[in-house]
Amino acid sequence: MRTSALIAHVRALACLLVFCALAGLMERSAWAAAPSESSAATASSKVAVYVRSSDDTQALLLGELAFLGVQTELVELPAGAEPSAFEAFVRTHGFAALVHIDRTTQQAHVSAVDPASGRARSSALGLQATWVSRDVAVRATELLRTTLRELEAPPAPPPEDPEPVDSSPKVNVEEQVPPAPRRPSRAVSRFGMTMGGIVAGSPGGLSVMAGLHLGLWFSRWNHVGLMLSGVAPLLAAKVSADEGDAQIRIGWVTAGPRFMFVPNHRVVRPSVSLGVGPAFFFMTGQAVPPYRSGDAFVVTGLAEGEAALDFVVARHWRLRLAGSLGVCFTQPEVRFAGRSVARWCLPYGAGQAGVVVEW
Repeated sequence: MRTSALIAHVRALACLLVFCALAGLMERSAWAAAPSESSAATASSKVAVYVRSSDDTQALLLGELAFLGVQTELVELPAGAEPSAFEAFVRTHGFAALVHIDRTTQQAHVSAVDPASGRARSSALGLQATWVSRDVAVRATELLRTTLRELEAPPAPPPEDPEPVDSSPKVNVEEQVPPAPRRPSRAVSRFGMTMGGIVAGSPGGLSVMAGLHLGLWFSRWNHVGLMLSGVAPLLAAKVSADEGDAQIRIGWVTAGPRFMFVPNHRVVRPSVSLGVGPAFFFMTGQAVPPYRSGDAFVVTGLAEGEAALDFVVARHWRLRLAGSLGVCFTQPEVRFAGRSVARWCLPYGAGQAGVVVEW
């Protein structure tokens, strides 16, 4: 009897030990298989940032997000990535959101994913060419906050079953007029004014002339505009001969297209202008005896091409360097006692330096 009872107690104790060991192993396996809640929360709380720009937009955007306490990480995306792939990128890499800015296409996109519910939200913003880098950074930050706020909002309840529609014919039922389609947004109009000095010269016997250059341009597109420019003489061109001296004051006005090759936010902006218009020549002669002095005024046509570089120094101010070549439709000529002593526009070349004001 005692031996049997002892054996029964030993068996019960062994079963209890085995059960405890199995329970411990199962708890340890479950603990090892469960992901770390803190690490998952850290991975899903970061915001990926990609900025394609040549200015300081990226640094300003990181500063705005850091001020709001947002953890960021710079990422690289393949060239030409479509906005439809941004959501998959956020899910694959475990980010909370992606902020994508491309100044070449003037677009900003934000894609955010809620790891708890799996819902996603994407927003886009068209950038204006007049915005400086700080404007872009602030607006991108606001776009991220709006997108996350919409994602945190509870989803809309499913629509209720529609009421049965009475298909029986009715009398005097007014037809609903569909809303008029929205017109596409127009391009932003821009104006500019240039002012500076110009020096021009031409082979043919006349000295170099100097003048004041003024220009106005208008654009409704990013790369094409209209240009109106004029030159007022300050220093006359001169010629001397045995018969006397002559001073020629030269001015002209041209109008034509202007072509810009880079967006307005670039620091250095090259442009080319073509113009046609009238040219004015005021000639004053001082003769030596026995010759007589005389004056003349000549008007002819002129065509020129201009290449310019604008350097951005402030939001509305630029420094401008330009050079131009042109020809006259007829060649003005200076004559002393019936003989030709000088000509102009064979062709002529000019150099400019000044400032540009844009608004």
